[in-house]
Amino acid sequence: MTKLRGLAWDHRRCWGPLDASVGPYCANHPGLEIEWDRRSLYEFGEGAIDRVLGQYDLVVFDHPFIGEIASGRLMVPFDEHLTGEQRQVFERDTVGKSWQSYAREGRQWALPIDAACQVASFRPDLMAAYGDAPRSHGDVVDLGRRTRKDGKWLGLPLVPTDAMCLLLTLGDPQEEADDFISRDKVER
Repeated sequence: MTKLRGLAWDHRRCWGPLDASVGPYCANHPGLEIEWDRRSLYEFGEGAIDRVLGQYDLVVFDHPFIGEIASGRLMVPFDEHLTGEQRQVFERDTVGKSWQSYAREGRQWALPIDAACQVASFRPDLMAAYGDAPRSHGDVVDLGRRTRKDGKWLGLPLVPTDAMCLLLTLGDPQEEADDFISRDKVER
């Protein structure tokens, strides 16, 4: 019997899918057992990654640790265990640039299993008067102008962390521009 120990962060969003997958995965791989431990969200985002790696076979970690992991070769690159087809499927099925956020020095160090990212939602009953849901930033700006004429407003997350993330989504991707927010966007 091979037993793998994993470390996840202590939130149902993380451990729920992992716990649910263990039974079916082990049923398809006789002789394998997987046990997941949990650590706090603070430890997940702020804790020292190098202190836990030696104790676990599988580790769920946040993308900001990629630089430390890659430069110190603290983990085995995940792409060594993927076929070209699997790599394409995973890259295609991730949200935004989640796949790229786990790549460094030409290697893929992990799979993005969770994305803390900005997404939009709307109430169909309120949108009915304004046509199709926006599909671009420009469409959102236009919708905001049209709804204000009717005394309505678009809602934004304003908890400090969410507000900062929203601000970052307005910036230009740094690999494509020198300015964080172009003058064109500011003037709109």
